[in-house]
Amino acid sequence: MLSKQKACSRVMGMLYMGMLYLLPVCLLFPSCFFSLPHSNLHSFLSHHPCFDHQHLRRVFVEVVLSSDRRLLTINCNSKSSSEVWLIDVNTPGLEPILVQPRQPQLLYHVEHWRCWLIILANTGPGQEYQVECDGTLVPVTVLHAESVECLKEAPLLVHVYGAYGRDLNMEFCPERRLLMELGWALAYCHIRGGGERGLSWHRQACEEGKQRGLEDLRACLQHLFSSGISSPLLTALTSCSAGAVPVGALCNTNPHLMRAVILQAPFLDVLGTMQDPRLPLTVEEREEWGDPLADQQHRLTIASYCPLHNITPQRYPSMLLTAYSGDARVPLAGVIQYTERLKKAIHTHFTIHPVSGKYCQTLSLSLSLSHAHTE
Repeated sequence: MLSKQKACSRVMGMLYMGMLYLLPVCLLFPSCFFSLPHSNLHSFLSHHPCFDHQHLRRVFVEVVLSSDRRLLTINCNSKSSSEVWLIDVNTPGLEPILVQPRQPQLLYHVEHWRCWLIILANTGPGQEYQVECDGTLVPVTVLHAESVECLKEAPLLVHVYGAYGRDLNMEFCPERRLLMELGWALAYCHIRGGGERGLSWHRQACEEGKQRGLEDLRACLQHLFSSGISSPLLTALTSCSAGAVPVGALCNTNPHLMRAVILQAPFLDVLGTMQDPRLPLTVEEREEWGDPLADQQHRLTIASYCPLHNITPQRYPSMLLTAYSGDARVPLAGVIQYTERLKKAIHTHFTIHPVSGKYCQTLSLSLSLSHAHTE
């Protein structure tokens, strides 16, 4: 029978060998399961090293029951590393046990199933899928009911996200099916910053690499048009939350590539948000966007693409923005400030360059009284 320490060492080695692992629970708990009363759990959370003042706001703590309700997992995760402690819910009084000590760039999740620990992890530093910075192939998914030859005149709705290592949402919904039945084409641009091609795909568009998401989105649109799929005058872009950053940046640099934009709970004031540590998620998100207060290069990078701070008098696509009054993740003030500044820039442009004919541009802000948004 292995000791708990040797079992933990075996887990540490296993986490770097693949992505999905099964480990008998008896290796970690050779004699019995254990749990922690509420008072002890409070003491553990209060005295654990990851909860000191320096690290508190960089670590998300989640206390969750396993699916079979036998183990309590204390997940102490940041954007780039994980640490999981296990407690049995039936046996009081014993200390929780650590599955794997925190390692830089190692993310893992633990579940319990039929006396086994199921460990899902990335492959550790230096072993994840790598792509070249130059000439990177960006995946694009295109859905359409008509033949490709008929798509030149088809309206196109482009979906994009590209942040936090999350895959772009491609779940079925009746609205998308209706659009396809009406002759629309749907495109999903899996730009860097998302998780579609592994951990490095996300890392390439973090902090100083954030502009790569904008470059990918621009390249995707240009490729679609050159491939005979729709045209800028028939194209609309849609996104939510952090996905509004590459869309808003593209509206500033290449507004002629789209006719309309639909953004839900859009994150548009990156620079202002990341410079205000009083906001709920500013400190936690520094590994994603950078720290403009402590790093001058981070500040220059964010300022170069931030949608709000790069608005200029020019012709913008029509926009529909939906914001939420009590949204803690995307403050309403930033969306309102973006809307007001954009209206002023559009007015300035058309004052200098009046347009006659059928051209029509609209900018609308829809305010919802709900307290949160879903991504």
